[in-house]
Amino acid sequence: MTTDVCVHTTIREANDRGLETLLLRDCTAATEARHRDATFTMTEMQGGLFGATATSDQLTSALETLALPAATDQEYPS
Repeated sequence: MTTDVCVHTTIREANDRGLETLLLRDCTAATEARHRDATFTMTEMQGGLFGATATSDQLTSALETLALPAATDQEYPS
């Protein structure tokens, strides 16, 4: 994936439409690392003007804290 082109353009477009974005640092690539890294910087500048960045492990950990307990037969009878 070209983080510095397609991904960055999508983030900017989503922001223009009022959406919140999260760019996973370890799930993107670019032809040059400095271009990928610049995209991270631009996304996070001014307190996250265009969105936030995280790693996939950080996202997984955050989602695990939101997981609902498994339903039991007593809670939801068939």
